[in-house]
Amino acid sequence: LDSVHAHVRCVVSTGGGIVKKLSNWAKLQSGVVIWIDVPPSVIYNRIKDKDDRPLLQNDNPLETLEKLLEERKPRYSQADVRIEVNDESMSIEDVASKVVQD
Repeated sequence: LDSVHAHVRCVVSTGGGIVKKLSNWAKLQSGVVIWIDVPPSVIYNRIKDKDDRPLLQNDNPLETLEKLLEERKPRYSQADVRIEVNDESMSIEDVASKVVQD
């Protein structure tokens, strides 16, 4: 984040946990922040067969996702734009189109 936040007119895609550090949040706010709001159940269904999510390697990964969202939501809700993804069938292209339209 340090190496890119000073650039102008670029897109920086981050993981959801980046907002936990206030210093990261301040750097993100130097541009337009877009929250792609996906329900935990949709996230879970997309990643349930992957083993590269250390925080979700437990007995109830869906519950973990729900708790993470609740912890992070106060910062997420400060985003400049919120894109809601409530449909599991939305493709990456569909989401990108919504970002550009909004």
